[in-house]
Amino acid sequence: MISINSLFKNHRPIIRKLWALMELVDEDGPDIPRQRQKLRRELLLLTMPTPRHFISLDDYDINAVSEGLFSLDHGGLRFDCLLHRHDSAGSPLFVILSGLRNPDKHPVPKFDRLSFAPLFPGHVLYVSDPVHHHPQAKLLRTGWYLGDERQPGIPALAELVQYIRIELGAARYPLVCYGSSAGGFAAACLASELAEAVAVAINPQTRLWHFGGLFTAWLRTCYPSLNPQTIVKQGHHLFDLHSRLQKPGVRLLYVQNQLDKLHFQRYYQPFCQEFGFNALSDGLNRQGNLATYLYQDPAGHGGEPRSLAPELIAIALQMAEGSKTIAA
Repeated sequence: MISINSLFKNHRPIIRKLWALMELVDEDGPDIPRQRQKLRRELLLLTMPTPRHFISLDDYDINAVSEGLFSLDHGGLRFDCLLHRHDSAGSPLFVILSGLRNPDKHPVPKFDRLSFAPLFPGHVLYVSDPVHHHPQAKLLRTGWYLGDERQPGIPALAELVQYIRIELGAARYPLVCYGSSAGGFAAACLASELAEAVAVAINPQTRLWHFGGLFTAWLRTCYPSLNPQTIVKQGHHLFDLHSRLQKPGVRLLYVQNQLDKLHFQRYYQPFCQEFGFNALSDGLNRQGNLATYLYQDPAGHGGEPRSLAPELIAIALQMAEGSKTIAA
């Protein structure tokens, strides 16, 4: 039997992090189940071995890391990844991207929806935003996976995903990019770079210049040649999901919580107006390669309820397979 003393001696760093995470759970808060879910997510990371690091795509060896944590340098950026491989041949690949990181609560790498992994019927690749390795990461919190003006993040991420997809033998099967908030914006951008992909974007920002101080602080740091005041007034195609969706063939399932009032009013309603959707129509609505899904959850902004995820995944797979009609 392992003694308490030996446990603390051999796993002291993990115990300290565990204790810090336990203190973050507000037992008097309104959303204890979601907080505990996030705690379980962080515990999974704390108990994993030190990740293998690859200095390039050419250096990456899927046999060396058949699944689990690894990091990879590509396009001048470092991508932290976590791979869960599916047993069945012919499995799709789900790429899960993360939202804003609170440096006082979330360790690096930050992976969202770790506890959702069994819900995805295929390989699951979690990718953390490379901005978390920026010297000013505590101030930036998110970079929407955009990298910086010298090292664009979305094209590099697309190359990484396509490379791993081929290594997994999944190149002929559906590819779904999935995320919420900043991760939702990034998932849609990623799908616009991968013609065969479908994005599931949950409560995303769509035009980043409407996001306020976090965006302008990030812009000054990562795109110093651009004038924040000009961007806020005039917009910019790099930070505009609407313009990316003009690219032929981009497939997007835009999922919005109506009770997330800020994102509903600031981003979802303008999106629906531009692309011809009824912003108040509940459930699933589809027009060609674009679809919306409106739901209501008192939790407000953030990710979708776990109970909703299987339906969203099924819709995305049908969109990926080219189904013309989807049951609401």
